[in-house]
Order: sequence, then structure tokens, then C-alpha cells
Amino acid sequence: MKISKAINLFIVLLLAGCSFFKRTQDQVPTSKVKSSHTYTLTDKSGVFEYTHQSNYVKKNNRLITKYQVKARDTEGKVLEQAVIFSNPGRVKEVSLSRPEISQYTVWFEGKKYFTEIKLNPKSKTLDLKLESPEKQWNGSKSLPLPKDAILMCYLGQIMECAKQTGFISKSIKAQTGTMNFYLIVEGYPFFQEQYIGVEDSPLIRAQLVYDGTNPQGEKRYSLNFSGQSIFYFLNGKQEMIKKFWVSQGLTVN
Repeated sequence: MKISKAINLFIVLLLAGCSFFKRTQDQVPTSKVKSSHTYTLTDKSGVFEYTHQSNYVKKNNRLITKYQVKARDTEGKVLEQAVIFSNPGRVKEVSLSRPEISQYTVWFEGKKYFTEIKLNPKSKTLDLKLESPEKQWNGSKSLPLPKDAILMCYLGQIMECAKQTGFISKSIKAQTGTMNFYLIVEGYPFFQEQYIGVEDSPLIRAQLVYDGTNPQGEKRYSLNFSGQSIFYFLNGKQEMIKKFWVSQGLTVN
């Protein structure tokens, strides 16, 4: 990537100021989608079915994303699932998608673990609620947002969020670009129990970097955080067709 020509969205956002953006009902978000995709997810523990759905609801200005990981057997048992809500809007001239709330559930050895992460714009905190069979993972707490936490994206809604900012279309056109932001890990702290080396926090500094086009004409992006890299491949419609987290042995295609 040519650093000198990179699209640094983070700098633009700092210039826009630190206030939360206003909702604009007449805005047509670039992330306006209604999509549903089913993939095969493979990791060190086996092969699973992964479904990912997104839909923009204009009535209440919500981008809703749902995903599930299921066992590939006759029962199709759900092993992991999440629902994520965000609000498309703007900070001055910059389009963003403000995180609203996520609810994530995972089952470890048949036991249910649940986390809810909600953005509180008044107190400028992330409010967490945990429910599990284990004492240390129960109860509620609030974490203050860093002063520079203007652009935030849920991990499970990363591409939808990047589209809303205009980063995906702009980086493809420029054939370069870096989006600096804070990653909200909707599965915290249970996500960190599954993937070694990820920072023990629900909010992590991250970069989404345009990596170019492969011989098949697919656009590749790398999501970099906590010393980890997840590679996303998009087709001509800017839809994710596969992703690889090499260090964790995870593939989705």
C-alpha cells in the first residue's frame, strides 16, 4: 500500500469534532442493504455452517445484522449467534454508522454465555451486561469511551460499517486506503476465550486496510487489531465472499 496516498478517515473524523452525529431521516446510507449469505466456517475445532444477514430499516433508521454458527449435522444446533444494531448518520460531512447495541450468545459444552454491549451517548460509555454459569462473567459494568473514539464498528458488522463511511467505494476507486477506528468486540469476553492473543477489552484500536485485487478480481481488505489480521475478500457488488484468519486457523467461504 502507498502510505502517502492512503485515505486516512481517522484524520477526517478528528477534524469533524468529537460530538455524536445527528440522525438524518432523509439520508440514504451507503450501507442500505438487504442481504443474506450462508458460508462454510472451518476452524481448529471443526466445520460449521455460518449465516450472515443484514437489513436497513428506514422507519427507525437502523442497520440490523444477525449471524449464527451452526453444527453441520441433522439437528443443526446453534453454537453461536449475535444480533447487532447501529444507526446510520453523519458527523458534519462524514457518513458514519453509530453503534447502538449488540447481543451475543455462545454455548460452551452445552452451557449458555451471554453478553450485551450498548453504547450510551449521554455518559459516553460502553455498558456491558454479562450472564453465564461462571461467577466472574456475570453482572453489569460501564467502560468510559476514549476521547478519540469517534468511529466505532462492531466486529460482526465490520463491512457494513466500512461501506457506510464510504471507505470501501473510495478505497476501491483510489486502489489504496486505510480506515482507523475502534473495533467493538460484541462477543467480549467470551470471544477472547476462543481466540488467543486478542486484547482483553471490548473496545480495541483497529485498522481496515485496502490490500488490492487478486487474480480473480476480488478486492482484499485486512482488518488489523491486537497484532492479528483477518483478510476479507469482496466481489464486484462489495459483498463478502470469504475471509481468512490465518493465525487462528479460521476460514469462511
